[in-house]
Amino acid sequence: MSTLRRPWAIDGDNEEDLAEIRELLAAATTAWAAGNAVAYAALFARDSDLVGPDGILRRGRLANERWHSRLFSGSFRGTEWLSDVESIRFLAADVAVAHELSALVLPWRHRARPRAVSRGTWVLIKQDGRWWVSAVQHTRLRTTETSGGRSVTSTVVNLRNRLARRTRPGRAA
Repeated sequence: MSTLRRPWAIDGDNEEDLAEIRELLAAATTAWAAGNAVAYAALFARDSDLVGPDGILRRGRLANERWHSRLFSGSFRGTEWLSDVESIRFLAADVAVAHELSALVLPWRHRARPRAVSRGTWVLIKQDGRWWVSAVQHTRLRTTETSGGRSVTSTVVNLRNRLARRTRPGRAA
């Protein structure tokens, strides 16, 4: 993961903020793994925006919670969200952008399929002394066509391989 800093942050004073942002993003994957829509949405600012892979804009924490509640009780029940934060960039002392590659692993699979990989862009804000998700958008990565047939980009293959090597609770390494 890389961290890009603006001139105000070069002195290293933002290490605590970086740690808090990493904890926030990790808490999102933990809430997802638990299927806990309330805990997931609680990481978001009240007036946050969420755009899922379906392209629909969901405004506000409550809309986020309702949507995830439906997902976790339906087609996404028991899924695991694997996340690899690529970078965190501070736009101001209280605003940061994080980029991640992520993948969903279905309950009956041991690793993510290439078409389940997406890129997430997270806008994070610091209010009242803590970091919140202000906006997030996940976009599925597309496969690319080659003369030899269908293949995925090397980025997706590398992510899938990295994530597949992680030990998952209840499954063989």
